[in-house]
Amino acid sequence: MTKPPRHVAIAIVFCAQTHRVLMVTSRKHPQLWLMPKGGIEDGETAGQAAVRESFEEAGTPSDLFVPDDADELLTVDVPASPSQKRGSVWHVHAVMVEREEDLLENWLERHERRREWLAPVDALARIGEWYSDPSAAAEIEVVPSRPPTPRSAASTQPDVSGYSAAGSAISISSSTGNKNDAKGGAMERALRTFTGVYGWDKQG
Repeated sequence: MTKPPRHVAIAIVFCAQTHRVLMVTSRKHPQLWLMPKGGIEDGETAGQAAVRESFEEAGTPSDLFVPDDADELLTVDVPASPSQKRGSVWHVHAVMVEREEDLLENWLERHERRREWLAPVDALARIGEWYSDPSAAAEIEVVPSRPPTPRSAASTQPDVSGYSAAGSAISISSSTGNKNDAKGGAMERALRTFTGVYGWDKQG
């Protein structure tokens, strides 16, 4: 019997002033970087989980604006790998920090992770290291190659210095059984979706 998928919140933590995103190192693969993420707990919304995971893993302020369901940037159905018992559903939310220096110095996982603000192009390069690292390449979570289907999403996100937070949430289903997306993993798709929605992909 197939187990139901695990629902996971992914936080694209960003600073509108500097146009950079926050990444943390993986506990299992400390040489590799990822976005704050973790399971959605009972009674939590995906937005609440994204803010909580950012606080625990990256030391963002605990009182950040909590995006609601309509603000979800992307939903990715990730099929289970051969080593996994069940797949997962990724709920991607943008989480804004007003200033990079607002990060907490003493945060919950400070002894287990490093953190760094990065330009999106550098963040994508860090994500790309998951594919070439022999210890982790098999674990990269991939999305199917079927084109995404946009759906409208009304946003209640705060103003981000001229960049509209209103965008398209995208649902990608793994039910087609297609080959893996040529561009790779769900982390990459999440970050590329964020830069497109916020217009950061158009900056020279």
